Amino acid sequence: MTGVALRVQSSPMGPYMSLMRQMSRKQKLDVVAYLIDTIQDDDSSAELQTKTQREVPESFKKLRGLVSFTEEEIAKDERLAYIMGR
Repeated sequence: MTGVALRVQSSPMGPYMSLMRQMSRKQKLDVVAYLIDTIQDDDSSAELQTKTQREVPESFKKLRGLVSFTEEEIAKDERLAYIMGR
């Protein structure tokens, strides 16, 4: 067995090795795509945690409070509701 196979066998993934031997190439590629996606999600969440909060330029701060929406307007427009975080 290769070193990688031995590491996988001793990991929580070990019990699935025999199952994976029975899978088709397409099914294995689907599993790999899923694993890559979860790794990217972990990386992006870690990246978000390490980023510092960006400073808002004074020109943008002046715009605060100039626009307001009623709850009814937000309820009617799903894009607006998404932007407003509701």
